[in-house]
Parts: sequence; C-alpha cells; structure tokens
Amino acid sequence: MCFNEAEVTIETKYVIEPELEEVRPKAYKRRKSSGKRDADLKDLPVEIIMHELTSEELKERLGDKWKRLPDEVYKRLTFHPAEFKVEEHHVAVYAGNDNETIIRGKRPVDLLRNSLVTPSLEAAIMNSKYVNAIPLYRLEQEFLRNDVVLSRQVMANWTIKCGERYLSLLYDKLHKVTLTHFDRHEELVLY
Repeated sequence: MCFNEAEVTIETKYVIEPELEEVRPKAYKRRKSSGKRDADLKDLPVEIIMHELTSEELKERLGDKWKRLPDEVYKRLTFHPAEFKVEEHHVAVYAGNDNETIIRGKRPVDLLRNSLVTPSLEAAIMNSKYVNAIPLYRLEQEFLRNDVVLSRQVMANWTIKCGERYLSLLYDKLHKVTLTHFDRHEELVLY
C-alpha cells in the first residue's frame, strides 16, 4: 500500500488564504554629509582657473558703478591618462692619451640591460596584469592608443625576466623564513 504522507495529514476542509497587504516603507531621504567632497580631494594638487569679465564687458553690462562679490567656486576632477616620456641617456666616453684606455661616465644600473624597460614601466605592466587583471593584449592596445608600440610578447618577456631576476630572490627569502618558522614550531596546527 502506497500513500502520500502529506496528503494524509492535510485537512480536507476549505482553507481561506490570507489577504495580501501591500506594505510600503516610509520614504527615506538620505542626507548628504557636508564637507565630504573637500575631504576626498584635500591631498590632490589644485589648479585655479579664473573666469572673469573684462572691464569693458563690466562697463557695458553694469555701467560705471559695480562691486565684486565673493567668487562662485565649483570643483571638477580631471584625469590625464598615462604620460610617456623617452629618457635619452648620454654617457660620456673618454680616451686616454695612449689611445688604449677608454672610460665611461657613471650611469644608472638598468633593470634589464639593452632594453627599453624602466622600473616604472615594468611596475605599470605588472600592476595592470596582476592587480587589475588586464590581459597583455589589452594592455598592448592601450599603449597603441597612446602611440607607444610595445608588443605583448616583449611585455611578457620583460615580466618573466624581472620575475626570475628580482622577485625570485624575494620568494626564496620568504620560503626560507617560512621553513625556519615551521622548524622551530614542529607542530603545525591546521584549522
């Protein structure tokens, strides 16, 4: 014998459904906090742009008698996209009187020798790729919009070489510190 327990336990009497009543929340008006915009912009450089009328315009519109009231001030936030600048290094080369000794002026150490990449450029590439999750092909397109030709293969090679050359040292040090930490505390508690 097969039966449905839910059907057995239900009463057969007619059940009146409750009426639905629409409930509306009271109108809520958010109050703007005063001074937030100024606080958000306080650490940014400010360029003041004056919009004044010439004395001829004032005379034409107001006559000879007028006074200046306090300025109406409003703020706008401008954004200037990436700015690229080529650094052209000129290293002085000197030859001794014997024509056998050649010396060069001191120059900064390159991130990758004989490469265009600078620390700021590689940092921007790594930040875009690993922090902002922008694929290299989109970064390549962004550079092209700024008239900078950098292929994704070149950027990938720079990132790999810098990772091996500089970040692997940090990784090795952190790995070593972690292992010595666990050696001192032989118990490893897993949660």
